[in-house]
Amino acid sequence: MGPDHTIQCDQTLDWSSPTASDNCGTPSLVPADVSTPGSCLQNHDVKRTWTATDECGNSVTASQTIHVVDTTAPTLVGVPVDANYQCASDVPQPPTVTASDDCDPNPGVVFAEGILILDGANTTNSVATVQTCSYHFDRTWTATDHCGNSVSATQTIHVHDTTAPTITCPDPITVGACQPVNFAATGSDNCGGLVTFTYSPEPGTTFALGTTTVHVTGSDFCGNTASCDFTVTVTPSPTVTVTGVDQICQGGSTEFCGPDGNYDYAWTGPGGFAATTKCTGQVSAQGKYTLVITDKSSTCQGTGDATLTVNPLPACSITGKTETCANVAVDLCGPDGNLGYVWSGPGGFSATDKCISVSTAGDYTLTTTDLGTKCSSSGTCSAHLTVNQCVTNCPRTPGFWAAQCDQSPTGKSKFDTGQMNQISSCVDDKVGIFNWASGQDFSRFCSTVDKSGGSMDQRRQAKRQFAAFLANVCTGELGLIANNGDIIKLDMSTPVSCSALTSTTMGGLLTEVDNLLLTLENQSLNDPVVKAKYSQIISCLDAINNAEGVGTVCSTAQQQNALYADYASPAGISDLPGDLVELYRPSPNPFANSTRIAYVVNGKSQQVEVGIFDIAGRRVRQLANGFQAPGRYELNWDGRSDAGEHVVNGVYFIRSIVAGHVKSMQVVLLK
Repeated sequence: MGPDHTIQCDQTLDWSSPTASDNCGTPSLVPADVSTPGSCLQNHDVKRTWTATDECGNSVTASQTIHVVDTTAPTLVGVPVDANYQCASDVPQPPTVTASDDCDPNPGVVFAEGILILDGANTTNSVATVQTCSYHFDRTWTATDHCGNSVSATQTIHVHDTTAPTITCPDPITVGACQPVNFAATGSDNCGGLVTFTYSPEPGTTFALGTTTVHVTGSDFCGNTASCDFTVTVTPSPTVTVTGVDQICQGGSTEFCGPDGNYDYAWTGPGGFAATTKCTGQVSAQGKYTLVITDKSSTCQGTGDATLTVNPLPACSITGKTETCANVAVDLCGPDGNLGYVWSGPGGFSATDKCISVSTAGDYTLTTTDLGTKCSSSGTCSAHLTVNQCVTNCPRTPGFWAAQCDQSPTGKSKFDTGQMNQISSCVDDKVGIFNWASGQDFSRFCSTVDKSGGSMDQRRQAKRQFAAFLANVCTGELGLIANNGDIIKLDMSTPVSCSALTSTTMGGLLTEVDNLLLTLENQSLNDPVVKAKYSQIISCLDAINNAEGVGTVCSTAQQQNALYADYASPAGISDLPGDLVELYRPSPNPFANSTRIAYVVNGKSQQVEVGIFDIAGRRVRQLANGFQAPGRYELNWDGRSDAGEHVVNGVYFIRSIVAGHVKSMQVVLLK
């Protein structure tokens, strides 16, 4: 008989196989099983009792108990392995897990999901959210059979968001400088959370002209980032350049234009002017014209302007004598100013100087142009020159007549004694100032025109010039001809103009000077008024005797007078007896090309300086500088500086310095 033992519920009962023996024979052996339930459905005891009976009915029993137990846990089927997910939304629902058991045909399975454990923090949550970045939790399945045997299996799920969001940058942006730069990227997160963007540079800030790369970073809640780049190009506001002539002449017009391009144009200007075209069209009102252009693509604006100056037309006028004698040139002059001059006249005459010297009869026209503005006079101005057949005058200086008194065999005497007696007698008879005794006309005439014989004061100099003037008149009236064929004369009808003297003809001048000399004869030379009158007489007669301002003159006048310089008397204007230097009135004055300057050195040889100075006191030209013997001298100034350059029109001063004594006289250059 085997021992009692225990088996699992899924095992077969393994009974012993006892035998029986009897002393009288072979007994029968009969088993009988009795099952006793245990604590659970699968647990029970089975007791088998064997009864051995011999043939005599004698019996004996023996038993063996097998304890059937269920201690084996069920087996779980379908439990998933541990898993990792990015997002809570990625975590699947728990699967259906089943169980099998060796004895229990339908063991129960219980599912339990553990609490969330946040990674790296001592915090737990019962619910996962999209803002939980890294955590894990367990899913547990437990199977239990009827006998309480159980088995558990756990799946650990890790959730950790390590995926960067997906972002999209804006397309390249082009804006004008006047426009705000605004933009926004878009993006999404794999776990469904918000994507936060940062920009460098930020939108709404000032962007430099040109192209700027914007770097965009998108971040999810868990700090995962993605980046992209795009460009912002800022174009400058339109530059406005207004083109067109900004200076016109009165009566003219111009047109201003803006730049080419895809623009709207808005012009404003003087007098309510407005236009919306690229160009203004013809405008003539002086003032500022302002253009505002608007870029049609960017709406940015630019502003420019132009100021129109309307220049006045220059004046056109002609001054000068409009009547002359044949072969006697006159000066016709245009107006002063920074002007260009265009002359035309008879016989194809043309010139571009301010003044012209002409002698041909006809109409002379002038057009002036302002050299600064280039504006020309609105029309030409004209002057008609009348040319008359005038008497030709041929005067001589006191030096010439002094030479006739000497009756020199050198050839300088052109008239013999008989002729000179006629001339000097005529001189005495013509005026009251010379009242010479009968038979002394020639000698008294000679003492009057001769430079020798004592100090040459103003009274003597005035008579000397007047005697020569009268000799020129008388020679012509007497019809005397010099031995070289020269005809010396002064026509009494010749027009004349002398400063401070009222006569307009030679005849009137003769009478006026005679009366003045008679009036001044007994008046003191210390009287400034007397001195001034003598100065006026001397200046006037000296110019006439030198063939200046006397109309048509013979070709020999100036040449012959130059030959008698040695006989020229000291014709200066003496302020006081013994003055060292005297100046003549320059002639002509004003002048265009050249003026003659005469002066006298009195007494003894002196250091003499003669120069031309401007109104600022600066020396323009030095005409003389050195020791000079007593006598009369003549200089010419051609309107040039020491450097040989033409000086500008204006007032200048002739200044003489002799032994420290300074005298000056005004002269006007007018080309």
